[in-house]
Amino acid sequence: MYVYFAVSGSALDCAKVDALAGFKGTKFNRKGSRVGTTKLKHRRDRWEYRVDASSEFSLDRLITKIFKRFKDQRTLNKVSRVGTPEIVCVFHTGDRLPNLTIGNKNLRKMAESGISFWMDYYFLVPSKGRAEDSR
Repeated sequence: MYVYFAVSGSALDCAKVDALAGFKGTKFNRKGSRVGTTKLKHRRDRWEYRVDASSEFSLDRLITKIFKRFKDQRTLNKVSRVGTPEIVCVFHTGDRLPNLTIGNKNLRKMAESGISFWMDYYFLVPSKGRAEDSR
């Protein structure tokens, strides 16, 4: 499971977003660049800051880790106004059972900054023919 904060827009300046945030994003995609190894292309520029779950599978705690990177609510608001802000949670069926609740404090921060939330859920099916799948 991982969670990331992203801001997307046209002609987004990565250095400007880094400066406003006070830290470097973990990923930056340009419009037209390929999405992973697929043939799909990014429709907009996108700045991301990602937090991975190691032993902590609480959505609220991962969102808190992201928000703690920002100096204060005002800084978060400034970064959010650069483009379209969102919090994205990605998890797989193979992950330990995650706690997917979001506390009032984080919901309030998201609302005050105009941040949308969405979730990517991947249901992984074991491949045929592997030894551990036949047990």
